[in-house]
Amino acid sequence: MSYDVPQPEWSNTVRRRMAFANRRGVPTGPVPLGYLKVRRDGQTWVDVEETMAPLVREAFRLVALKKHPLRSIVATLNEAGLVSKRGTPLSATALWRILGNPFYYGMIRYAGAELQGAHEPLITKAAFDRAQEHLTARSRRQ
Repeated sequence: MSYDVPQPEWSNTVRRRMAFANRRGVPTGPVPLGYLKVRRDGQTWVDVEETMAPLVREAFRLVALKKHPLRSIVATLNEAGLVSKRGTPLSATALWRILGNPFYYGMIRYAGAELQGAHEPLITKAAFDRAQEHLTARSRRQ
């Protein structure tokens, strides 16, 4: 199998295109739960998934209330229909990762930096910070 472009040039092209997409605010990898990648006008964009997004918002709200342990919040959300992208019930670890992902307040991570995303945030930065405060306070107690 032969390619028209030598391998070093090909990998540089891929890196350049990934950097361009990320600077444009579109992640090059998979999007988190509550979002979908869609193609419009020949480009990839991120839209809100209408079935899971309200449940992800509810997860941030419940954690910010500081009334329930993470396992009971996971159980409540699983009963309400929150499932992973594979269709399985969410674990407490998976919810912990969701709650720590800046994508939900409009940022994307690329090359160790956070960049402004072009997608619609599900929550505010203040809601994200409240959830982080609760999670870090709980982890210090244990």
